[in-house]
Amino acid sequence: MKKFIEIETEFSLNSKKFTIRTITAKDIEVLRQWKNKNRAFFHLKQEITPDQQENWFNSFCRDELKNIHLCEYVDTSTSKKPVACVGFRKETTLSTKAELFNLIIGEESFNGQGLAQAFFEQCRKGLKSSGHSDIWLEVLKTNTKAVEWYLRQGFQKKAEENEYWILSLPL
Repeated sequence: MKKFIEIETEFSLNSKKFTIRTITAKDIEVLRQWKNKNRAFFHLKQEITPDQQENWFNSFCRDELKNIHLCEYVDTSTSKKPVACVGFRKETTLSTKAELFNLIIGEESFNGQGLAQAFFEQCRKGLKSSGHSDIWLEVLKTNTKAVEWYLRQGFQKKAEENEYWILSLPL
């Protein structure tokens, strides 16, 4: 099924090459591991089992309003290593606002190198070029590192709930 946004691109950062693509079934185990490892920073804190992940993926594949992009480090011309992911979803096909969810740098060796910013920037450009007007997200207040990072990217606090901030970024 065609998703509302499919970003397929390459970029370079610090003399390293990366690709971005939509996730496939072969990616679900690494995504499960990343999510479980970082679950303290998300609304869903329970450990995800392989069966739950497979059920989620089967449902996800049928939903044109959700997409997760995988960032891969191009180690050689034939070898790519998954290093990060980010998801986007829309409420309706007519909406021009996309919700960002699960921005994860899964490979710790890539932290602190600007990968999150470069990856996010590529996705932001893809959303803007496809006619989207805004990105919004919910971030737990206790995840101060993420809150600060999003604010540095230009997001603005739009609302406050008990446990999280709602942030928005016009494109």
